[in-house]
Amino acid sequence: MRYETITARLFFEIYRTNNFSLLGYDTAEENELKWSEILETYSKKINKDFDKILKITNKIRELELKYLRLGYLILLLKNNKDEILIDEVCKYGYTLRNEYFCSDLKDIEQNLNSIKIRIDKFSSDLERYTATENDNKDFDLSQSVLFMGKCIVSQGY
Repeated sequence: MRYETITARLFFEIYRTNNFSLLGYDTAEENELKWSEILETYSKKINKDFDKILKITNKIRELELKYLRLGYLILLLKNNKDEILIDEVCKYGYTLRNEYFCSDLKDIEQNLNSIKIRIDKFSSDLERYTATENDNKDFDLSQSVLFMGKCIVSQGY
């Protein structure tokens, strides 16, 4: 039986054993040629998927850091007006004017909600992008790549 697409289980079995005949072609040359094509196709897919997952993950981390830092800065500034803290807030592109200090803090605090919404959106995108079925059936290698990417991301690499 010839395979045009293969399952992850078959892929890893061939990869582990170098038994190209499992692909089911008539000659060893045909099997080796098909294996080379499969490796090239999947290596491109792995790189593309991993890059996408990495970009989304980095964006989430960047937004989470901004969200947490601004939240703490606002909390501290509500209790004690401090020039060093004001400078830190300004690094994020916000302006805190003396005459409208409390009003500006409230505006920044309200903007935190939009940052949280963006974090949730990117997290949802990442979840959709890495979603796989969790059953014992064979699955396409592209799905296993997404699953591996999800595992890498969840481990913090």
